[in-house]
Amino acid sequence: MVYQLLMAMRYERKLAGQIGLWSKLCTMLANFRREDREQRQGRKSWSPPETVIERRPDLLAKVVAPGQKSLLASHSNPSDTPRNTSR
Repeated sequence: MVYQLLMAMRYERKLAGQIGLWSKLCTMLANFRREDREQRQGRKSWSPPETVIERRPDLLAKVVAPGQKSLLASHSNPSDTPRNTSR
């Protein structure tokens, strides 16, 4: 359910605002946290963001649109770069 609500918040922003979706999502998350306290002796049911990102390197990737220079192009091989040999 969280996935569906987040997708609506991202891609149906007008509707999300009209129905107070952020508030409803926060209520849902507060209920999950209450369950953590009651059923997991207070242990968090989520992983730290750093752990999630470490497991999902694709989240660090940058999409390069057609016609844009890639990041690799801006970091060409140093041996390809003309050197100033004058002293």
